[in-house]
Amino acid sequence: MLASRPAQFTLLAIGGSDFTPELVTALQTQRRLRRLRIEHAWIESLAVAAARGVCLESVTSLHLEHIIVSRPDSALPVSPRMFPNLERLTVRHVWQHVDALTPGSSRGAVSLQNEHWLQTVWDGYWPALQELALPAISDLDAAKLPEACPLLTRLTTNSLDYAGPRLSAHGLVSVLRGLRHLHYLSVEQRSSEGSPGYEIHDSQLCRLIGTRDVLSSRRWSGATVRGGLYGRLPSPALSAVSTGSDTDVECDDFELPEPHCLSASLNTLILPRASFTASTLDTLVRQLPGLVRVSASLRSEAFFGFAKSAQHKATAQNNVKWIGLSADEDVLTDAVELSAWIKQKFPGLQECSTNYARSHRTVINDLKAALPHVAFTRLNSRALQATCN
Repeated sequence: MLASRPAQFTLLAIGGSDFTPELVTALQTQRRLRRLRIEHAWIESLAVAAARGVCLESVTSLHLEHIIVSRPDSALPVSPRMFPNLERLTVRHVWQHVDALTPGSSRGAVSLQNEHWLQTVWDGYWPALQELALPAISDLDAAKLPEACPLLTRLTTNSLDYAGPRLSAHGLVSVLRGLRHLHYLSVEQRSSEGSPGYEIHDSQLCRLIGTRDVLSSRRWSGATVRGGLYGRLPSPALSAVSTGSDTDVECDDFELPEPHCLSASLNTLILPRASFTASTLDTLVRQLPGLVRVSASLRSEAFFGFAKSAQHKATAQNNVKWIGLSADEDVLTDAVELSAWIKQKFPGLQECSTNYARSHRTVINDLKAALPHVAFTRLNSRALQATCN
């Protein structure tokens, strides 16, 4: 149909019964097509077109939303061969077709729970891909992303019904170390009952990234790989974590090798459901020298051991301008500890958003008195979700 029309599109949104292999094949004549959006459609039509050798080389942005697969082992049929110049890929809400009477199904569909459904995408090499938005990522995805998308600058996830394997500290560090051009990382994935879609333990994270200040260290060496700076870290330090069991231990108890620099280009890190102590969050932030915005959750014992670490003024991160803290009530009502931590660790902070900012006015007044240069605002979960898209 499109082949016979003289009109050339730059943006096309299709879906439903109109989305067929024949239509995808006809899109090859649209030389000016840049943005393709596919909604409420069977993704098998894209797989059939890919098998026919269809190449949409003009498309730079692909948006897939509410797509349906027929089998639980289905894979996403998106490859560099079909989209060689793709710069942005967005995938939201992938459903598996089931019997309408299946328990837990909604209109004959349930959320896809195949942890390997993205692996065929990472088997290819995406030289132009810079922005990636997915329902969720696992450790398997995180391990392949640096090789598949070396120039990625923005990675976001936003799934409210994620049922796959949880992202661990290994996956997070793989992303932060491997994607050397990454500027923005936002991981907001959780299951339907509200539990996080990732599980990052303090002790495991500290072992992987080290606890020393990468900005003040002068003894660590680096090697250049694909234009990125990599510190040399002995492999036993990683393999020990892979095979050993994880326990919550204070970071300062480890004797670690010299720090392995994480992404120097990252300026925004959103992990609203990662539960850290203050010491672990300090450690992570220190390994990201370009970080300007960070969001995380503090546990009840967040400031345990803070008095000891507060003596080291070299660990301050002056670049951080905004912190979003989702924490237990007893953490955010301790104005003395919270203000002392912010003053010591983030002297350049301009705004602190918390999920209890309005309900504890007395505490907020104390914080404002202790830190008059910091604006204390309420952390809006809806606004935070919007930043993840």
